[in-house]
Amino acid sequence: MSKNYTTVRIDNETMKKLEEIAETMEFQLNFKISKSSALRHVVESEYKQIVENPRKLAQRLLNKEGSKGDD
Repeated sequence: MSKNYTTVRIDNETMKKLEEIAETMEFQLNFKISKSSALRHVVESEYKQIVENPRKLAQRLLNKEGSKGDD
């Protein structure tokens, strides 16, 4: 299975932060982490927090409201 990739430009300060995240993950996990893997982890984590969790909460609330109408 082939993945599609794109190039992203980030400023030097953000790159330094990304490198620090990767280094910290390496220390915590005790194996080499690339900057791209660290970036993927950050994006997945933020996506879950900002998009998926609120979406799931809204769906649960809508389902709960819908089941109240069935009473």
